[in-house]
Amino acid sequence: MNKDYKAFFGLSGPAFGRQIAVEHLLSHSQIQQLHNLLAATLDHGSIAVLTGPVGAGKSTALRAFLASLHPERFSVIGVGFTTVDRAVFREMAQQLGLVPAFPKGDLVVQVHTAIEQLWMSKRRQTILIVDDAHLIPDPLLVELRQLLNYQMDSATPLALFLSGKPALRARLADPRHEELYQRAPLRYSLAGLSRPETTAYVAAHMTAVGGDPGVFTEEAVDLVYQQSKGIPREINNICVYALVRAGWEDARVVDRKIVDDAIRAQGAA
Repeated sequence: MNKDYKAFFGLSGPAFGRQIAVEHLLSHSQIQQLHNLLAATLDHGSIAVLTGPVGAGKSTALRAFLASLHPERFSVIGVGFTTVDRAVFREMAQQLGLVPAFPKGDLVVQVHTAIEQLWMSKRRQTILIVDDAHLIPDPLLVELRQLLNYQMDSATPLALFLSGKPALRARLADPRHEELYQRAPLRYSLAGLSRPETTAYVAAHMTAVGGDPGVFTEEAVDLVYQQSKGIPREINNICVYALVRAGWEDARVVDRKIVDDAIRAQGAA
């Protein structure tokens, strides 16, 4: 019984992990469309709304887009979910290289001014990424939208990317967020991969770690697709466990039976 699937299949690292380099990511049609929308958001200094189910690849898609930008033209800051609005602005200030002011009002002004100065002095646009935005409290959503207000009609110092579950769209459609919703003309929902894209996805991840994409039979990928519904994180979970089981069984090919056994074992766990 071989317990190290990486050595068994001659892989340079963990397969189907988050460590995959940007250049090895599969650039399927949804990713290409999303990147075009995000680029338009930068041009207009507006808000982009990215939604999708858990594991659909929102963070990975954003990572790929950000890697394509010139580092001297953009400053990227990111915040996650918290119910404490001051903590969000404190995190933003720290990522901008500031010593955060203590009073909340001063802290917001400090962040707003720093973003403006980056634009005025270096023509560097700031991109603020808010993850799990569907959980952000209503007052904080309003404050984040207000960060886009600058006294420069033709300038775009800040672009705001809101990423979250599909519930985010419903929240933004609420009358309380009408102004924010109007500032967010670019909205995109990531869905599961198609069957052909699933094949390409599995092949890309195997190739990224020096593996043979032919290790997975077409019948095996069929079952991976059916079970995962094309959701990348679910594809990852099934495929890596299938590789582990194949290593245990000294099987050089991952067939439908091995994938089925992996799925059953995961369900039993």
